[in-house]
Amino acid sequence: MRKFLALSTIACLLGGYGLPIAFQIASLAVDGIALASTGNTTTDHPVFTVTSMDCAMFRGLKGEEVCRNKPQELATRTGDH
Repeated sequence: MRKFLALSTIACLLGGYGLPIAFQIASLAVDGIALASTGNTTTDHPVFTVTSMDCAMFRGLKGEEVCRNKPQELATRTGDH
């Protein structure tokens, strides 16, 4: 039972549930601003950096492919040709 409680506590802390409410609100605000300005969340940006593909985690919830080939206008904007 102790092992289960310890693992549950660690999972909650890593998931952000142990953070103060001010940090959670700030995180949601930053995520919302990033989504409104770029169409991607703060989670999607590092995935783009690694894969060089247009990835959006919310597409997986809609049953679509999470990552797509990078659109040409995105390639032009970032300097990749």
